[in-house]
Amino acid sequence: MKKKKMTKYVFVLPGFCFFAFAMLIPFVMGINIAFTDWNGVEPEFQYVGLKNFVDIFRDARIRKPFWNTLEFALIGTVVSNVVSLYLAMLINGKFSKLNHVSRTVFFIPVCFSSVLTAFLWKFLYREFISELFGVRNLLGDPKWVIPAIVVIG
Repeated sequence: MKKKKMTKYVFVLPGFCFFAFAMLIPFVMGINIAFTDWNGVEPEFQYVGLKNFVDIFRDARIRKPFWNTLEFALIGTVVSNVVSLYLAMLINGKFSKLNHVSRTVFFIPVCFSSVLTAFLWKFLYREFISELFGVRNLLGDPKWVIPAIVVIG
């Protein structure tokens, strides 16, 4: 019994070591650097406490990208989960006559490469949607760029 428990940990150990090396150690080092005035090149630095964080929130150049990121994360998360749940319920419905067809249609994009998908969305946003809605380009319109990127995601 004890040998069986040890086997689990032996198999998890390489993955955990890679995770620690690639993610945990740089994260902890980054936290330390966040509280310094280090410029990234010179070996000397001073600890400045929370000054860096105060400066970031006071900087007007950071506000717009911060809100764009927050908007993308919220819309992307909520819309993705709601649409995914709705489609899953639609596909797995007991009375769905097109059950097998709908599963195939939703699985086909998984088989495409990212490059092909990017070309497809480029075509859709440049050609198809502009003619359909009379909009020049959704990715060039500040009002529609975040929702357009969420749809691509």
